[in-house]
Amino acid sequence: MNLVSNTKTIIFDDDPKEIKNLRDALDKLLIQSIYVNFGDPELDERTDADKLTNVRFIFADILLGTKKESNSAIAVEPVISSIINNVSKDNGIFILILWSKDIVEHKTELTRALREDENYKFIEITHIEKNDYIEKEGNPPVKTIDDLIEIIKEKLKDEKYFTLLREWESDTQKSTSQVFNLFFDTEDRTRDYINGAIKSVISGKEEPTILDKKKALWTSMNSIMSDTIEKSIGSDEGTNQLNNDVLEGLDLKILDKDNISSLNSKLLFEIPTSDDVKLYPGNIFCFTSYLSLCDKLKEKVCGYEDYNTYFSDDIFEYSKKNTCMTKNSGEESDIFQVRVKDKLLENMKPILLEFTPYCDYSNDKIRKSRLIFGYLVPSDNKCIKNADYLYKSPFSFVYNEISYILVLSLRHIFGVNPEILNDFTLLFRARKELVNDIQHTIAHHISRVGVSSL
Repeated sequence: MNLVSNTKTIIFDDDPKEIKNLRDALDKLLIQSIYVNFGDPELDERTDADKLTNVRFIFADILLGTKKESNSAIAVEPVISSIINNVSKDNGIFILILWSKDIVEHKTELTRALREDENYKFIEITHIEKNDYIEKEGNPPVKTIDDLIEIIKEKLKDEKYFTLLREWESDTQKSTSQVFNLFFDTEDRTRDYINGAIKSVISGKEEPTILDKKKALWTSMNSIMSDTIEKSIGSDEGTNQLNNDVLEGLDLKILDKDNISSLNSKLLFEIPTSDDVKLYPGNIFCFTSYLSLCDKLKEKVCGYEDYNTYFSDDIFEYSKKNTCMTKNSGEESDIFQVRVKDKLLENMKPILLEFTPYCDYSNDKIRKSRLIFGYLVPSDNKCIKNADYLYKSPFSFVYNEISYILVLSLRHIFGVNPEILNDFTLLFRARKELVNDIQHTIAHHISRVGVSSL
């Protein structure tokens, strides 16, 4: 696998004549390149939807024209504005290569502004003196295209994890192409394939919306693509030795606890957008918003006026055996338990998690939304009961910069009319794999065998 082939690249320069040799080098590496003249005043301002994503390399000239400017912020403003206008903030990480005649003087401000002011994620691997690769007064460049290629390749070798993830991205792109080929045939056959892929997911919905159809089609195609990627793993074709060396050198036993929590947050949860649906399995709501709604509607559907006392006694251990806090000398047990409880509940976040089956959601058969009560508990808490009616996540995760575990009480499951979820405060969402695990735990708990006989 070529380290950089099939990679989307943008060149920001104000003089198209000066990038000829650079583009020739990129062509030789099979790197797709887009040229943006950041000195052109007639370029239209792009909407967020039109901005580029999946850009992995940016070559950036620093100064506009030959104008000398002592103020670095003013000097780099044109190229920064052009990057903002063309590259989405959702692009993901990219390699930044400074390609300029005036590198040292304004380099620090350019990289600082992109990273700190604009929140772009990038790796700056090198800077290239443009004068070495352009003709001047009829004289050939000092350095050749091959020299430029070797610089890029050598610098990329130092970014071993970037190139490993690039191989995954490349495999994903290839698998997408294969899925595209599977679905696209004659017009009639393609239509039937698409209809079938949609129906396999939402067969029970009589009048699916456009959004329902789109989600169903994407779900089917993603399943096929995932299978296609797995089949390609291990094949000799496209294997990169550098990436194999990286994988060989990974010690899976060396994992930082904080990094594990952060990764779990990405793997097992997602933060919904402001306009995301409130009716969806895995949604985690703020419990106090539920209580507020009950009070507002003056309905006795909640049944828990003092939920902290009622629920927390089921979940937390307050006895003298408790290892969270030390009992003061002469302190009575009742007072100690109250003190422990008050301290514990300061850091708990009461929540509701929706675990309505996905098939009910897909087939539009939801009559009641199933909710289960629980807490987000700081991961260093040692006071959680060891009870079979509790679901305790075997992992920690980060939410609002605090490490938590998820604790759910299988004793407190109830249903509500789906419409009222729209008035709940949605915090975040558990992904399907975690919701499935919770559903299996609930099913196992309620199916415990217990028979009384004479």
